[in-house]
Amino acid sequence: QAIVQRAEDLGLIKPGLLVLERPLGCHYLVVRLGLGGIAAIQPGLGDIQPFGDNRKWYQIPRKPKPRELDWLISQYDGELRYADTEIGKLISRLQELGLKDRTLILATADHGEAFFEHRKMDHTEELHWQVSRIPLILSGPGIPAGKKVAEAIRSIDYAPFLAEYAGAEPLAGISGKSFTPLLTGSETGKRIGFSIRYNPGRKYDIAVVSYPYQFLVRMPGYRKMEIYDLSADPAERDNLAEKLPNSKEELIRLLPDPKLIAASAAPTGKKLSPETKRRLKALNYTK
Repeated sequence: QAIVQRAEDLGLIKPGLLVLERPLGCHYLVVRLGLGGIAAIQPGLGDIQPFGDNRKWYQIPRKPKPRELDWLISQYDGELRYADTEIGKLISRLQELGLKDRTLILATADHGEAFFEHRKMDHTEELHWQVSRIPLILSGPGIPAGKKVAEAIRSIDYAPFLAEYAGAEPLAGISGKSFTPLLTGSETGKRIGFSIRYNPGRKYDIAVVSYPYQFLVRMPGYRKMEIYDLSADPAERDNLAEKLPNSKEELIRLLPDPKLIAASAAPTGKKLSPETKRRLKALNYTK
């Protein structure tokens, strides 16, 4: 309504011409611009909440309609555009200061996003590739321009790489390792990646990536096994669990000890500091 009022004040629409009523679940307004100003103001189509496990008690679970899904994806695309623009501003400023050619830039993310490819939304309800795959873009002195690395690099490998790149002492007590050998072509062995999603009752979903394969399973009990060839099937449509019995057994042997996973999920009893609470609230992780 504030947007409508502002449009009236600017003379873009006649007073009283447009009255908005906020429909249930609508969190957005779509403002469409024409050559003469605002052409239309329409309610958005809500957010992902009605389609995920975090829906309200009164929201009946259902599949999003194509129009709703297109809307939600468009909002995510808008976030990507915003991030891209802000990174561009940073790089432009480094260029103006004469620092770009001697600065290492590493662009990444903490997770992807699901849009009902496997009947789940958001990034907290599953571990398929659209959620666990993240970008890694590097630019800086000594980084080969245009090089693409086919092997999987894990987020735990970032810190060891940055320490090595900066000429610092190797980091102690971490499980990651620098990915410089992947950039130079001297890598030996294979990096194994893990993602875990904890469920109520000491149950958990785990994904193991031994590229090009991703293995997903629900524990304990080895339920709901899935294997996908990410190089040939990045959308994960063809479950190979029953077609590749030998590969399944090899991937099962890579699973961490369930006792270690259970211990890592146990409450620590530690209280959060006021500063930590403030930061979590600023990131919308708490209220």
